[in-house]
Amino acid sequence: MKPIVKITLALVGAVLIAVLLRLFAVGTYSVPFEGMEPALHRGERILVNKWNYGRISRGDVIVFHDPSEADGKKTLIGRVMAMPGEVIYMDHDFHFSHAVNLQDTLPAQPITVPLKGVEVPIRPWNATLMRNTLTLHEGQQAEVADGKLYIDGQEVRQCLFTQNYYWVMGDNESTLSDSRLFGFVPEDHLIGKATRIWFTPQLSRLWKKVE
Repeated sequence: MKPIVKITLALVGAVLIAVLLRLFAVGTYSVPFEGMEPALHRGERILVNKWNYGRISRGDVIVFHDPSEADGKKTLIGRVMAMPGEVIYMDHDFHFSHAVNLQDTLPAQPITVPLKGVEVPIRPWNATLMRNTLTLHEGQQAEVADGKLYIDGQEVRQCLFTQNYYWVMGDNESTLSDSRLFGFVPEDHLIGKATRIWFTPQLSRLWKKVE
C-alpha cells in the first residue's frame, strides 16, 4: 500500500473516531444561565461524558433536555439532588431538604422521586406534580381535582412509572430554573455528566474539574 494511501486512511479513521466520540461519548455544551454559580459561570463551555448516562449519582452536575419542552431541543445544566426512589421535602417557599427539620422547614411535605416499577403514593401536595409527570413523560391522561389524582377518569391513590426520575437543582437557589419549576427529570432526558470546563474567560478556571 502506498504511503499516501496509508496517510489518507489514517486521517479518515481519525476523523471517524472523532465524530463517533462526539456523538456517543463526549459532548460540549455551554452554560446557559447563572443558576450553577459558583461551580459554573454563564457562558463557560464544558465537556460532558455521555458514557456516564447510566451511572449518575447524587451530587453530580448533569446536562439534560428541558423536561418542560416537547421538542427537547433546549438543554439545561443542574446538580442531582435526589435519586430515583428517594424522598425529599419542600415547603411553601420552595426550600428543599432531604429530611424534615422541625424548626426550619415545617410545614414541609414529603415528595417521593419516582423509581421505575415502584408505586408512589398520591397526596394532595404531590398530585399536581405527579399529574404533570404522567402527562408529559408517561403518555397518560391524568387530571387533578380537589387534591386527588385521576387517570383515565379513575381516582388513583398510588401510581407506577415506566422509567426513573431525578430531582435536579441549581447551586444558586435563588434561580428557579430547576426541578422546582419543571418537576422531575426523566431518565430518557439525561445527556451526560459534566466533567471539565474547557472554555472560560477566566484562565484560572480553564480545564477545572466540575464538582
